[in-house]
Amino acid sequence: MNSAVLASPLRDEESDFGRSLLLAAVAWLLIIYGVGRFLTAPPPAPPPPAPIDARIVQLPPPKVQPKQPPPLPVPQPMPLPIPVRHLVHHVVKPKPKPRPVVKPQPPAPKPAVEVMGARAIYHPLPQLPDNLREEAVNVAALARFTIAVDGSATVVLVQPTPDPRINQIILNTLRTWRFFPALKHGNPVASVQEIRVQVEVD
Repeated sequence: MNSAVLASPLRDEESDFGRSLLLAAVAWLLIIYGVGRFLTAPPPAPPPPAPIDARIVQLPPPKVQPKQPPPLPVPQPMPLPIPVRHLVHHVVKPKPKPRPVVKPQPPAPKPAVEVMGARAIYHPLPQLPDNLREEAVNVAALARFTIAVDGSATVVLVQPTPDPRINQIILNTLRTWRFFPALKHGNPVASVQEIRVQVEVD
């Protein structure tokens, strides 16, 4: 009798605990389900932006200010010199020497002619024989003399006549010529001179 009475209260306690446990589990599942739905729900769409009243305003170009030179350095006051006693020197200026009187020199005589050409002092003309007088009518030859310091000379015909016989007679005559030699600073020197020899037949 006593054992049956004790068993019924224990069964009631176990059934109450099981119900409580079942309710707790159901409640836990409901909470997890609600949290999951809240986390997976999409975020609400943001409201559309309000329209902006924009205007284009053209600004004037910026004014370029000229570069100003850097400020000049402020001169610092110079230190005052230490006063020094002034020494007075008596300077004796030497007397100027009298300038020598320069007498004007007489003008120097002009120098004589430095170069003087040679001149013939013996110059006979060629004499043609009778057989050549008819052919030699107003012919001329140009002779070149090389004159030594003693007056002797050698001669060649630079421009001979057309007749070689007349040329030979002219050369033989010109080889007898004698000259006064050329002078340079008063001293005889060798020289070269060209002379035209005219042969005329009357």
